[in-house]
Amino acid sequence: MKIFKNVLIALAFVSLTVLLSCGGTDEPDPDPEGKSTAEALAGKSWIPSSITNENTPRDEWTGFSVSFTTNDAFTGGNYTAGPLPAEDDAILVWKTSGTWAFKENADSSLNLGTIIRDGDTAVEVIITPSVNADGTSGTLRVAFNTPDPAARLDGFFGNWVFNFAF
Repeated sequence: MKIFKNVLIALAFVSLTVLLSCGGTDEPDPDPEGKSTAEALAGKSWIPSSITNENTPRDEWTGFSVSFTTNDAFTGGNYTAGPLPAEDDAILVWKTSGTWAFKENADSSLNLGTIIRDGDTAVEVIITPSVNADGTSGTLRVAFNTPDPAARLDGFFGNWVFNFAF
């Protein structure tokens, strides 16, 4: 009986040891798909170095900047922008705040070169963030088309290119 009791205790100990050693590896989870691009966008005040509309330089955007934040999944976030030019139609180009998200490909992967601003619009923003190794400077090219709002002639529609730096 004593041997049987010792065997049961040993079996229980071995079973417990096996169960405790089961589980995942200690390797960290891989970074989310959009993490490095989202982090390159976020936490900086991007200031335009040049702005064009239909290849014509635009100077009414004096003092304008844009800042991005990222969500926990690194798939999008929020932005704040401004100040906007005094003309009413400037809001067709940029809102003072809104949301952004990476465009999703047909296979549900993220297109890290395209973001959708404000989810409810068809404005796609092409991004090419480039941050130097020490993280102290970088560039961002944002290109998009603002549809003609029909009967407004202020010139805020068409192809826009914002070249930013921080």
